[in-house]
Amino acid sequence: MPPTRLQTEFGIQISFNLFGCHSPLLAAKNSRMSRAKKREVQGKPTSMLQLNTPSACGGILYSGQFFSRLDLQTVIPSRNMSQKIKLTGIRIFILSCLIMSSTRLSARDIRCWQNHENIRECGTHVPPEFSQHRIEVLNEQGIVIKVLPAAKTKAELAEIARRKKIEQKKQRQIAERKRKDNILLQTYTTERDLRIGHENKMAAIKSIIDITNSNTRSLQHNLARLQKRAADYERSGQKTPGILTADMENLMRQIKDNDDFISKKQRDLIGLSKQYDTDLARYRLLKQGKVKYE
Repeated sequence: MPPTRLQTEFGIQISFNLFGCHSPLLAAKNSRMSRAKKREVQGKPTSMLQLNTPSACGGILYSGQFFSRLDLQTVIPSRNMSQKIKLTGIRIFILSCLIMSSTRLSARDIRCWQNHENIRECGTHVPPEFSQHRIEVLNEQGIVIKVLPAAKTKAELAEIARRKKIEQKKQRQIAERKRKDNILLQTYTTERDLRIGHENKMAAIKSIIDITNSNTRSLQHNLARLQKRAADYERSGQKTPGILTADMENLMRQIKDNDDFISKKQRDLIGLSKQYDTDLARYRLLKQGKVKYE
């Protein structure tokens, strides 16, 4: 980055680069200039003296350049040269402190963006209308040190949210799969244990079906008895009592419920058979260490 330059009323030019931490106490060194050198400055308007005085102050590197204007001899009388130069040094110091705040602002990293015409623009501050664009941050050597991506559009944010939900669902499924695998391995030591466990479950359901069928047969027997009584009333020309009718309806409802229950248990038997085949295949993979969760 080229140095920023400031010229004072006494013909003193200050150039400062935005790095380091130094002080502009040029008068200390300048006061030790030889009289011959001062005469040289007064007598040669085009001559220039270089004075560099780096020291700690405010984070700016100053290099002072004393030079003479065409009428320097009239601006600074020779008999007061030393006093004028000292006064100039003091003014440089005060002036340097005053400009420190502005130079610190310019010492910030440069940001570059694309405007509405796709033209690259750079500065220390990004205009609000471009703050959501892609921004490159450059150091003082012009090297990109960081890239701030452009803000997401509503469509992009919606897509990110959708993918996030899919990923969350996938992670829940993996966690559930791991949980079932752990139960399978902890419950059954061998394939034989798995088979015995399956057979026991099948036998338990079959036993429930048998008990329900037996209950259904008993209900059907009672229903048949009540239906015979109702037929006797009809043959004798009498009206079937309401309580007899209610008892028959209750028995028919219980029989239907039992039939539905048995149908469900039979479906459970089919499901258990399929689950056993799945568990056996999974169990073998787990034992062989071929399971991958992805």
